[in-house]
Amino acid sequence: MVRTIAFSSCFVLILLWAGMASAQLGLEAHVGGGFTVPTGDMNGRLSGRGHFVVGAGYNFLPALELQAEYMYNTFGITRSELQRINEPNGDAHVNSITVDPVLHLHLPFTRLGAHVMAGLGYYRRTVEFTQPTTALTTFFDPFFGFFTATVPANQVIGSISRNGFGYNVGAGLDYKLSGPSALYFEVRYHDAHMSHGDTEMVPFTIGLRF
Repeated sequence: MVRTIAFSSCFVLILLWAGMASAQLGLEAHVGGGFTVPTGDMNGRLSGRGHFVVGAGYNFLPALELQAEYMYNTFGITRSELQRINEPNGDAHVNSITVDPVLHLHLPFTRLGAHVMAGLGYYRRTVEFTQPTTALTTFFDPFFGFFTATVPANQVIGSISRNGFGYNVGAGLDYKLSGPSALYFEVRYHDAHMSHGDTEMVPFTIGLRF
């Protein structure tokens, strides 16, 4: 029994070492997008919408990368919250810049891999309250030429911004394509301390590394 456990442990360690050694050194970049779920203090006040992310990193070791990333998240304001504060409409967004060490693991003899990360960053949360209005817009038509018409629009009647530092932790799966390219799926938890409520969210991201 002990011999079997020892053999199995050695086999797993050999696979992990081979997976780490297969990673490439050098620069990488990635782009992605997906859906973000608000949690913590934001849950019940904001509703989830989409996000996009761009980033780049450098693999100092075969399995260890230092990554910098910019992410833009959008949110709606829940109807119950709008009624509570007596505002007609609104939305919110969060800008963030994070720096993360990333550990990459690759399953030998396959295209599959995994990664885990944890890091720190700077976050800026902005909430805007709006009301319906109209705006004059210039259009062009091949028959009528240029003309001005009134179209529906949203007028910003109030804005609140908060800044703070925070952390993030997450993990993901990778599927290697040709060359250095790979598809990835990732889930992360972000938490930034701010006055009048922390910014807490969980983005689900699908993207491309190259």
